[in-house]
Amino acid sequence: MYKRQVYTPTLNYSGTEFFSYTIRESGSQLTATALITVTVVKAPSSNADPASLALSSGPLTPAFISTTTSYTAAVDNLTTSVMVTPTLNDANATLSVNGAPLASGEPYTLTPLTVGPNVRSTTVTAEDGATQQTYVITVTRLGADGDWYADPVGDNANSCRAPGVGYACQTIIGAMDKAASGNRIFIAAATYTESLVVTKSLQFIGVGGPTVSGGGTNRVFSVTTGVDVTMDGLTVTGGWLSGSTPANRAGAGIYSRGALTLTNMGITNKLASSAFASTGGGGIYNTGDLRPLDVAISDHKARPAPVPYKHLTLPPSGLV
Repeated sequence: MYKRQVYTPTLNYSGTEFFSYTIRESGSQLTATALITVTVVKAPSSNADPASLALSSGPLTPAFISTTTSYTAAVDNLTTSVMVTPTLNDANATLSVNGAPLASGEPYTLTPLTVGPNVRSTTVTAEDGATQQTYVITVTRLGADGDWYADPVGDNANSCRAPGVGYACQTIIGAMDKAASGNRIFIAAATYTESLVVTKSLQFIGVGGPTVSGGGTNRVFSVTTGVDVTMDGLTVTGGWLSGSTPANRAGAGIYSRGALTLTNMGITNKLASSAFASTGGGGIYNTGDLRPLDVAISDHKARPAPVPYKHLTLPPSGLV
C-alpha cells in the first residue's frame, strides 16, 4: 500500500530544497526512505519601478511616485550642478542614466547646469531583461538677477526668469513689464509681432536670430527720452507709419529719443508714408545718441523719397 505525499515549494523561494518520504509495504514491517533534491527556479521579476528619485537641491515636481515618469525642478542661478539619486525597488533590476550603468542608490551629477532646461533620463530594466521604464528629470537653472526671457512657448504669467516652457514670458512686452531699468531681456529665436515703447534702460539680446515685427501696421520700437537702450542680434522688420508728425510718421522700424546702441542688427522692410518721411527716415529716426555697430539697413521706403535713417552718429567703424 502506498500513501501519496505532496511536496509544496516555499513561497518566493529560489534555490535547492530537500524532500524525503517513506514507503512501507502493506502487511509488512519493511520500509524504505527516499531523499529527493528539488531545485526551485523562480520566474524573473518584471518590476522596473524605482523606489525613489531624490534631488540634492530642491524638490521634484510632482513628488515622486513610480507611475509618474516626468519631473521638473528649478534651481537658482548660482547653482551650477545637482545630484540625482535613484534607488531600485527590486535589487535584481538594473539602472542606467543616459545609457551609462549606475548602481542603485548611487548619485549621479548634472553638471554644468546651463541657464534654462537641463534634461536627464534614468532607465530601469527589470530582472527579466525585457521590461523597462524611463524617468525624465528636467532641471531648470534660472537666469541671473536682472535677466528676463521671452520665448513663444512661454506664458506672461510665468516668472520669466529662464528660457523654455513653464518659465519664459511669451512676449517681449511681458518681459519688459517685469524688468527694471538696467536689466537684460533675452529673446529666443522666433518672430514676435509687437509694437514696443521702451521707457526703461534695457538690453534686448537676441538668441539665435529672433525677428521683431510691426506686423505691417505699427512702428516696431520707440525709445523714449532719458533711457539708455542696447539692441543686439535682432532683426527689426514690418514697420508701418502714416501720421503727420515726426513722432508718428518717421522711424517705422526704430524711433529713438534716448541713447541707443545697435549691435549685430538687421533693419529691413519698413515704410514711413508721408511728405515728412522724405526727411524723417523709413527705418530709423533718431534725435538722441545713436551708436550703430554692425548694422544692416535695407529695403526701406520713405515716401516721397527713400531715406532709411536720419540723425545717425556714426562710430569710427561706420555703418555697415
